[in-house]
Amino acid sequence: MTLIHSADRLIEIRDLRNQISHKYIPEAITELVPEVIENCSLLIQNIQQTKRLLKARNW
Repeated sequence: MTLIHSADRLIEIRDLRNQISHKYIPEAITELVPEVIENCSLLIQNIQQTKRLLKARNW
């Protein structure tokens, strides 16, 4: 059972988070919304996988 699907994708998502946190103009953040939405499903999958792993190991 793997914990994450792709370390590279998680790094890309972290970079996106950093872009959002450093953009102070609302219009600039708006441009990133489609990418945020696209990555939500991957993050949810990773959370669910982590929960399954923790439960399987009784943690």
